[in-house]
Amino acid sequence: METVHHFVSGQRKGSQKLALKGYFYYKSRDLVNGSTSYRCEESRTRLSCKGSGILFNNIFTEGTQHSHAGDFDEVNAETVRRKIYDSVLTSESKPRVLISKGVNKTLPHIQSKLPSNQSMWKICNEIPTVPRLHTIG
Repeated sequence: METVHHFVSGQRKGSQKLALKGYFYYKSRDLVNGSTSYRCEESRTRLSCKGSGILFNNIFTEGTQHSHAGDFDEVNAETVRRKIYDSVLTSESKPRVLISKGVNKTLPHIQSKLPSNQSMWKICNEIPTVPRLHTIG
């Protein structure tokens, strides 16, 4: 059983991935008893990992073991990347500034797992932002 986990935004609008022990899980389904089943994100790739688990009352219980090692740096990089993208939605700062701030706060070995600043900038420019109020004066 594991209680130390967090969620990061998924690629689909409103979706969330569970990040735990160097692995990402996507929501598989809601179960009758109020718990939620999760599957390893790598189950949809060439790895076909069977890793799974159940989240109930904020406690994650692993089911099937993973067929690959966890990557804590990848989980941390994804968390940083999603925080940058989420900040673009709510901040009045320019995306380039938010990207620089997010990347500069990150350790070098995690920075190496992030997309290039230019790639993130292109994605951020496609995100609808908060309307900026202009003052006349």
